[in-house]
Amino acid sequence: MKLSTQKWGFAFIVTCTGLFIAIQSAILSDEARTLYKRTLDLKKNLIYYLRTFNSSRRTFNLSKPTANLSDSTDEGDNSSITGTQRGVFINKDRNLHEYNIPDWEKDITCSDASRKTVAEDLLCWKRPTFLPNYKNPCWNSSEGLRCLPYFHIIGVCKTGTTDLFQRMTQHPQILANKGVLNKETWFWAWKRYKHELFHKSRLKRAMTLEDFLDNFDSKAIKMYTVNTDEYEDFHPMVTGHGDPMDFWDQASWKMIPQNDPMMDEPVYTTPHLIKHVNPGVKLILLLRDPIERLYSNYLHGLFGRTSRQFAMHVLASISKLGQCSKTRSVRACLYTEEVIKTLKTPISASLYSIHLKEWLKVFPRKQIFIMRTEDYSKDIVGSLLKIFQFLELDALPTTKIDQISNITHFYEGKLKKSAGNILPETRKILEGLFGPFNRQLAGMLNDTRYLWLNNNKN
Repeated sequence: MKLSTQKWGFAFIVTCTGLFIAIQSAILSDEARTLYKRTLDLKKNLIYYLRTFNSSRRTFNLSKPTANLSDSTDEGDNSSITGTQRGVFINKDRNLHEYNIPDWEKDITCSDASRKTVAEDLLCWKRPTFLPNYKNPCWNSSEGLRCLPYFHIIGVCKTGTTDLFQRMTQHPQILANKGVLNKETWFWAWKRYKHELFHKSRLKRAMTLEDFLDNFDSKAIKMYTVNTDEYEDFHPMVTGHGDPMDFWDQASWKMIPQNDPMMDEPVYTTPHLIKHVNPGVKLILLLRDPIERLYSNYLHGLFGRTSRQFAMHVLASISKLGQCSKTRSVRACLYTEEVIKTLKTPISASLYSIHLKEWLKVFPRKQIFIMRTEDYSKDIVGSLLKIFQFLELDALPTTKIDQISNITHFYEGKLKKSAGNILPETRKILEGLFGPFNRQLAGMLNDTRYLWLNNNKN
């Protein structure tokens, strides 16, 4: 049974009211009292925000879900949903559809009169011809051999991307890079626009594509060769990077020269740039329960230190987005730098369906490997085998895979122990907020595991 927007919205507001009362009674700080006094205004903002769910649904053609990419072979779990139950569209005959990707590159304008910004004009970069005897995309330049990444973990923050990357680089064909943690370059979403760390820190100069290429060891890729039926000197080594902000942070789109800065929303975003520069790159996306991801990111990013602060900051973030969405689309609000910089929580990154649509406009589904963090954590061996298969790398002996899977987890958050668990009232509000977006995501992936219901979180 599908609740009407009015009924669902009423239930959501009642839940919010419960949290306001809980905060007022449990916290005696001036900040909490001030927040409580703003209850009526915030309720109005939440009502406006609820209205955006309908408009955001119209952004997606859920009646034609794309092929399941939870992983390379699994068809996903659709057993608990049929037809249009709970707003998720499941194609029963599994005659799945790809999104139609337009030939957007033919519309790119490149000339000396093009708009100049702080960011390099990558849509006008003349892509070289990659060497056929290299598995990794490499070419010879005046400076010697240069290489782009073969794969890119695009997100999401606090879903286990660092742990995954560290295990992946144990494969003898995969080289790490020279970036942060030998994993992150911060190029596509941040440094090419002269900022970093959630737009809070400014750089002296913008990072260029040449700077980005410096992170990848072309000499090591060149060093190792094997004989194949086609080439006597085939180079099988590959490299990659993991920048988990790239999936969701499109807030600097006005600095892409082909976008009109006077428009409310972008035409071109990071996926367009990556597709033009590195069209064959293999993309990997880890998605975690959006509530748990948000809280982990909140603590790790030092937005706050306690579950009570988190409760207040969640409300403030929803209020900010609600205020914005009175006159603008959800996409416009999430991709506005002024909004992202002032949010009290990194809530934008958990609205997965909005961001995934951005990538599916540009890349075919078969080029994106998508997996839940919960499934990765439960079966590291199986997950790695599927990823290595997706990357078309040499199969590893069982002993090597077992060795990789038994490596100590790279990062286990300790802040949550002192911060405390998410307050029940906060969780209820976030379930109401993320629910419609999760249903969109489950429809897009044709997989009910991405609802993160109580019976399928693990």
